[in-house]
Amino acid sequence: MRFLHRPIVLLTDFGRRDPFAGIMKGVILARAPQATILDLSHGIPPGDIPAAALALRQAVPYFPKRSIFTVVVDPGVGSQRRVVWGRSRKHDFLAPDNGVLTWLQNEDKIVEWREVANANLFLSKVSSTFHGRDILSPVAASLANGLKPGKLGPKIKDPIRLSWPEPKRVEGGLEGVILSCDHFGNVVTNIPVNQVPQHAHVIHRKRDLGPLRTHYAAVPPGRPLAVAGSAGLIEISTRDGDYSARARARRGETVHVRYQR
Repeated sequence: MRFLHRPIVLLTDFGRRDPFAGIMKGVILARAPQATILDLSHGIPPGDIPAAALALRQAVPYFPKRSIFTVVVDPGVGSQRRVVWGRSRKHDFLAPDNGVLTWLQNEDKIVEWREVANANLFLSKVSSTFHGRDILSPVAASLANGLKPGKLGPKIKDPIRLSWPEPKRVEGGLEGVILSCDHFGNVVTNIPVNQVPQHAHVIHRKRDLGPLRTHYAAVPPGRPLAVAGSAGLIEISTRDGDYSARARARRGETVHVRYQR
């Protein structure tokens, strides 16, 4: 097949200690030697599907058109769960059918879905515990080589969807939740910055963090603050510190935005 320049972007929970991510790259390059392979992250917590979905939400807009996002966060590997392909107007996505592409579904960015069912595209022996190597990697390579999506398998209309929390309007403001905590200890919420009035205050565990700040240095060292995160979501941080550790913040905890009169 004629090679097309389509970056393959890997997102997994494999970590860096074991060879799994490197093996996937080897399979891809064996079938598509000219492929460009990019690591989005291999540090997703093991089996943490919502964290992977959030990583896609944050990253997808910044990648070249026609990138092939290949996601292996797959606690159901070897079961009856499907492998799916989705196509947006800009990119392709390969993933286990476990809801990891929920954000793309909710934003109506996927315009076509297929089950990846053509075993001729897989490695000759398929392990029940490493579909990233045996199914997703060779299929990603085939797409980079110009494979027509119709050869992947039948169209589907029922991919798995997670229940993605949306902020709610409540008396006097908004109520959201913590989605994740990043490497620096910043707590990421589901509240979009553009829904927060200029003088509103952010509240976590009854602590008033004040109005939304544009940068960490807006408060003294060691002080917590609410900041407009780079992904367009409210984050709670500690300047020069780890807010999530200090507060023992957990996913799903409530965060409030209180309008000021």
